[in-house]
Amino acid sequence: MNINKILIFVCIFYSAFAYANETMYIINDMKVVLRGKAKRSSKQLGLVTAGDKISFLSYDNDNKWSKIRTSEGKIGWVMTRFLQKEKSINERLESLEEQHLVITKKNNKLETDNKKLVSELNKCIDENIVIKKLKDKLTVESSDYTECQGNNLKCIAELKELKDKHKNYKNQRLFIILLNILIFCIGLFLTYIKYKKYKSIKEEELKTKEEGLNNKEEELKTKEKEWKNKVRKLEEQTKKF
Repeated sequence: MNINKILIFVCIFYSAFAYANETMYIINDMKVVLRGKAKRSSKQLGLVTAGDKISFLSYDNDNKWSKIRTSEGKIGWVMTRFLQKEKSINERLESLEEQHLVITKKNNKLETDNKKLVSELNKCIDENIVIKKLKDKLTVESSDYTECQGNNLKCIAELKELKDKHKNYKNQRLFIILLNILIFCIGLFLTYIKYKKYKSIKEEELKTKEEGLNNKEEELKTKEKEWKNKVRKLEEQTKKF
């Protein structure tokens, strides 16, 4: 008999230790009274509703009552038959409905994205057809382009030749302009020398004429003095008579 009691005690202790602090739920949609002790006549501490998250602490001696801690921190006893490890069917149903709603939204979004991708794919196919037509057109025009490229190279060579000729013409024109400027400067210099020589001759002639006029002026002054002396002598002779 003692051995049976010891075995029962060991089982209760092991089960209490194994399930301590395990999260449990109230079955279905019930509201269970939380009591201060493991008996119906004990003081009521509150109500525990299905869906409330509670922590299992231990069993009583015959496992009929379970000691729990509520999410608010209250510690009390409820009947073990009202506890289960899984959420209630309604809660799981609500959770599944929420997941179904999320999956439905994702599915609708995927369908919308799929339609968009199909539209873009069709657009890409149309663009691919247009690109293929353009490619064929470019292939046809490729020979014309090659010919135009050859003509372009020929024109570039001719243009280069014309540029070289124009450059030589500019050099020749510059040489002619410089030569004309040199000739003009030489002519201007010779004209200046001729003018200086002409001016020197004219200055000599003017100087000679000026000297002649000065000599005549001196002669006139001398004759004037002589006439004045004669007039003075005549006046003196007249006074004597």
